Amino acid sequence: MTEIYFIRHVQASFGSDNYDCLSDRGICQSELLGDYFKRLNICFQAVYSGPLERQIHTAEIVTGQMNPGGGPGLCITEKFDEFDAEAMIASQMDDMVREDPSLEAAAAGFESDFDSFKLLFDRAIKRMMDGRSNEAENLEAFINAVRKGIDQVVRENGTLKKIAVFTSGGTISAVMQQALKLAPEETVRLGWEIYNTSVSIFNCGNNRLDLKVFNSVAHLELNQDPDLITYL
Repeated sequence: MTEIYFIRHVQASFGSDNYDCLSDRGICQSELLGDYFKRLNICFQAVYSGPLERQIHTAEIVTGQMNPGGGPGLCITEKFDEFDAEAMIASQMDDMVREDPSLEAAAAGFESDFDSFKLLFDRAIKRMMDGRSNEAENLEAFINAVRKGIDQVVRENGTLKKIAVFTSGGTISAVMQQALKLAPEETVRLGWEIYNTSVSIFNCGNNRLDLKVFNSVAHLELNQDPDLITYL
C-alpha cells in the first residue's frame, strides 16, 4: 500500500489583495508541521503540490524544515488545484440576488468578508443541487481531476511509499468523496471543516482508496495555543 498524505495549505490572507500570501501565523503553522514530521522520522519519497502560491509555499516550508539539506523535488500539478468557488458564485450571483434581494449586501462584500462568502457559496451549492444551475458539471469535472491526480501519483511512484500532496480544502474533500462515496453536497460541506495544515492520510492500492487519518492538527495541538488552529 502507498500512503498519501494530503496536507491543506497554511493560513493565507483571505480578503486581502493577494489571498495567496501566507500570514505570519501560517508560516508558523508550516514550520511546526515540518518539525513534527521530522521528529516522527517521516520521510516522503515524493512531494506534490497544486499550482497555487499558498500550496507551493506551504510545501516548500514544510519540506525545508524536514530536510534542510534538500529532499525530493516538488512536482506541481493542476490536478490538485482548488475548486474555483468564486467563479461558481459569480456565475449565479444575479440569479441569487433576484431570487432573494436580501443577498445584495453579501454580494457586495463576499470577496473580503468570509461570512458573506460562505452564505453565497452555500446558496450557490443548493441551487446546483436543485438543478437550477449548470455548476454540477464543473464540480464533477473538478472531482474527476482530483481522481486523475491520485492515479498519477500512484502511477509515478508505485507502492510501499509515503507521498505528500500539498493542496486545499476542496481538493481534500474530493478525495474524501472518492474514499467514502459521499454525496456531492456532503463533499462540499466537509470542506468547511478542514483546518489549515491539517493532515489527512489515505492508503492507496489494489484499486482502493481507504481513509486512515482525517483532518489531524496534532502538530498544532501540541503547542496548546488555540490561535494556531485556523480555517482561513
